[in-house]
Amino acid sequence: MPQSITIDLEKEYHDVSILSYVPKYQPYINPLTEGSIKKYKVSVSTNNRNFTDVTCGEWNGDITMKVVTFPPVKARYFRLEAITAVNDLAAATEIAIGSGKNSSIIK
Repeated sequence: MPQSITIDLEKEYHDVSILSYVPKYQPYINPLTEGSIKKYKVSVSTNNRNFTDVTCGEWNGDITMKVVTFPPVKARYFRLEAITAVNDLAAATEIAIGSGKNSSIIK
């Protein structure tokens, strides 16, 4: 830790304001929390070199989908950084980035 993933939206958007994250999912009777991000930071960039932090915080280390909103930003690249996670490793089943306008998912 920390670990991060950078997502390229393939073009620049001007009103991105939502990131959702689904922790590691395995189809077992007892859900696993291993790899669930607890403390996070979200950063954005238009050039994949200079990143600006847009939000940070803490989530419960459970298996539920996490959603974070922030003021609309212009960006092509999104970085989700796991500062801490259950068992000191970060894992994701799904990460979605969207716009609050019409609640549309961009990627």
